[in-house]
Amino acid sequence: MSTNIEQQIWEIADRMRSESPITPSGIIELCYKDGIEINSVSLRFILSRFGLKGEDELLVPFEVTRFMIRIAEARSPQRVLDPSAGLGFVASPANAILKPEVFDAYAKSQFAANVWARLSNAQGINFNFGDGLASLVDDQDARYDAILSCPPFGMNTRGPQEVPINGQLRQVRAEYAHLLALASCLRLRENGIAVFVVTNSFFLDRKNGVKRLLAEAGFSVTAAIEVAAGSFAPRTNIPTHIVTIEKSQSEQIFTGRISQDNTHNQALFENLIKRKHGKTPEQGLLVEGDRFRGFHADELSRNLIRAAKRQGLVPHSIDDVVLEVHTPTSTSFEGYEDQPNAVYLPQMATMQATTCQPDFPEKLKYYFQLIVDPSIVSADFLAGLFNTAFGQLWRGSLSSGSTMARMPKSALEAADIYLPEDCGIELQQEVIECQDRLSLLTVEIRELETRLWQRPAAVKALEKQVNTINREDRYEDWVETLPFPLASILWSCHTQTGSSKEQYERKLHFFEALAEFIGVVHMSAYSANEGLWQDSQKQLNAALDQGKVSLERATFGTWAIIAGFFGKKSRGLLAKEADLVFELYKTSSRELLQTLFSKKLVTILQEVNNVRNNFSGHVGAMSDRDAAQVNDSLKSKIQAVREIFGIVWEDFRLILPEDCRFTDAGFEYKAKIITGTRTPFRSDTFHTTEPMKDGSLYLISPDHTRGLKLLPFVKVLPSPKTEENACYFYNRRDAQGVRFLSYYFEGDAEVIGEFGDVASALVKLGTP
Repeated sequence: MSTNIEQQIWEIADRMRSESPITPSGIIELCYKDGIEINSVSLRFILSRFGLKGEDELLVPFEVTRFMIRIAEARSPQRVLDPSAGLGFVASPANAILKPEVFDAYAKSQFAANVWARLSNAQGINFNFGDGLASLVDDQDARYDAILSCPPFGMNTRGPQEVPINGQLRQVRAEYAHLLALASCLRLRENGIAVFVVTNSFFLDRKNGVKRLLAEAGFSVTAAIEVAAGSFAPRTNIPTHIVTIEKSQSEQIFTGRISQDNTHNQALFENLIKRKHGKTPEQGLLVEGDRFRGFHADELSRNLIRAAKRQGLVPHSIDDVVLEVHTPTSTSFEGYEDQPNAVYLPQMATMQATTCQPDFPEKLKYYFQLIVDPSIVSADFLAGLFNTAFGQLWRGSLSSGSTMARMPKSALEAADIYLPEDCGIELQQEVIECQDRLSLLTVEIRELETRLWQRPAAVKALEKQVNTINREDRYEDWVETLPFPLASILWSCHTQTGSSKEQYERKLHFFEALAEFIGVVHMSAYSANEGLWQDSQKQLNAALDQGKVSLERATFGTWAIIAGFFGKKSRGLLAKEADLVFELYKTSSRELLQTLFSKKLVTILQEVNNVRNNFSGHVGAMSDRDAAQVNDSLKSKIQAVREIFGIVWEDFRLILPEDCRFTDAGFEYKAKIITGTRTPFRSDTFHTTEPMKDGSLYLISPDHTRGLKLLPFVKVLPSPKTEENACYFYNRRDAQGVRFLSYYFEGDAEVIGEFGDVASALVKLGTP
C-alpha cells in the first residue's frame, strides 16, 4: 500500500478523533465515503494500527494466507469454500488467485458482514451472513474441491454437535474451529483437500475427538505446518498449525515451520508437495502421525538430543533407570510414603525436583515419585540433573498444553533418561560430594558475612578466613563471557586506576550501558512482532511519560524503565505462554530468559540510576571518603550482576554477520563473535533458516536456528579518528543528528551522524 493512502487513513483518524471515539468500523466507513479502496491491504493497515476493539475476528498474517492458497492452488479447485471467512483475509486473495467457478464464504459477525459490504476485492464470492458450521451440518449435498479457513481460536460450541460419520450420527464436543474442520471434510469431493489453521489441541487423541472421527471417516492429517507463537497477536499468542486434511490412510505427517522469508517458504512448500525431508527440520520432515504433538514439541526433542551430545549425556530407557513411577491417587493427595532412592519430580518444568518432599510448597499436588535403580543412578544425582538447564529442556520436551504446560505420565513413561557417559555410581557420588562442598562454602560465606557485621572491628581476623575460601579470583574469566559492549567497559573499570571519583564514574558508565543493552534486547524481541508491539507500546509510553523521559533523548532512567517494564511483562508471559517467549527471544533456555527478566537486575539498575542522579554531575565538591564509599557500593553491585548473569551469555552470543552463502539447508554465515574484551574479534560459521541483515548485531542461541536482530541502538563501529573497532551506544537525536557515545573508548568517545537506521527504528517504535 502506498504511503499516500496510509497518510489519508491517518488524516481520517485524526478527523474522527476530534468528533468521536476512533473505531475500525468508523474509519472503514469514512474511508469508503472518501473513495479510499477497502481491500485486504488497506484493511490490514487499519486494523493493525487501530485494533479490532473487541471484535472476535483474526488478522491473518500474509505469509499464512499465501501458503494456504498455494496448497490449494496445486489442486486447481473449481468449487471452493471458506466456512468462517471473518474479514476476508483468506477468502479474498484465494478467490483472486484460484479463480474457481464457485467460491462460497460465511461470516457470522455483524462487523464482518459490514466489512464484506465494503471490500473491493470480494467480487465473485458468494458471501453469506451466517454460521458456516450450521450450514455444513444442514446441507448434506454441497461438495467442494478445496476448503480453506482460519476460524477463531478457542471458541466453544453450545453443547455437543451431531455429525454424520459413515451413516451414523455422532455427538461431538470440541472447539468450534475443530468441529468446523470435521464438518468441512465431510463435504469434500473425492480428491478434495481442506486447509485449516488450528490450535495444538487439535492433535490431542481424545475419545470421540475430531482427529479420531476424521480417521473413522477415512481422512488423515497429511501436513501440519507451524505458525510461530505470537503470529496472531494481540488476539492470541499461542502457536498454531496450518493443517491439510484429505482422504488418505497416511500414517505420517509432513511438518515444518512457516517463516517471513519467502525463500524458506518456497523450499518448505516444494518439500510438502513432494512429501520429502528438507535440508533442515524447519523446511520439512515426515513424522509419525500418532505421536505428533506439534512442530515445536518435535523441535524441543531435537534440541534435547543436540544438547545431550554437547554435554556428553547418553539416553537410557526409563525402564532401565526407574523401577516405579507413582502419580497422585486423588484430589486429596497429601504426599507419598517415603521410600529409599526416590526422586520427586514436579509436572511443571519450572519447579525444582528434589529427594525430600517437604522441600515442596504445601499446595503443590502435581508431582511424580520416581523410584530409581540405585545400581545405575543416585537419586540425589538424578534430582540435581533434572534441575539443570538441560533438565528443564528435557522436562519441557515432555510437556504439553498451550498455557501452564504439564508433563503427562504417558509422556514420562515413554521417555529416555539422559545420564553422563562413563559416569558410574562412584563418579556420581563424587559430583554430589563436590556439590555439597560448594553448598558448604556458601554457608561459610554467609556465616562470615554475619560475623563481619556483628563485629566490624574484627575484620583483620576475618580477612584470613576469607582468603582461605577465595584462593583464586575468576573475575577476569567471567568478564570474557560477556558481550563485548559490556565486557569492554568492565575491563576498563577493572584495569584503569585513578581517583575514587574517576573509578566510580567508569562504573556508572557500565551500569548505564547495561541498562541500555538489556532494554535494547527487550525492545528488539517485542518490536519484531507487530501485534505484540502495538499492544505494548501504549503501556511503555505511559511508563516513560510518568518517568518524564523519552527515547528521543535517552537517559539512564529511560533504559532502566524499559528494562523494568519488559522484565515484568516477560516474567508473566514465561510462566503462562513460554512458547511465545521462546519465539520472541529466539531461545528455549529458561535459565537465560529468567536472567534477562530478573527482578533483582532491574532493582540494581534503578538503584544505580539513583546513585548517578545523586553523585554524578549533580553535586559540588566531593570528599575522597564519600567518593570511595560510592565506588565500593558500585563494586558490590557489579558483583551482584555477576551472580545474576553467571555464564548464561556463553549460550546467547552476540554476533555480527559478514559473508553469506545460500545453501539447500538455508543460510551459512561467517560472522564475528562480539564477545569478551579482545579485538580483533574471532569469526565462526553459523547456519540459520532465515537471512540476517548485513551490519546488524544479532544474539544467537545454540538451540535456535534464527537470531534475534538487535535494534540499531548499540553499534560496533570503526572510530572516525583511529579506525579502531569500538562499541557505541545511542544517546539522543537532535538537530545535529543522531548521537552515539562510547563509554570506554577515550580515543573517540562521541560519534554524530545521520544514522538513517536509527531514525527509522525510532519511527517504528512510535517516537515522533
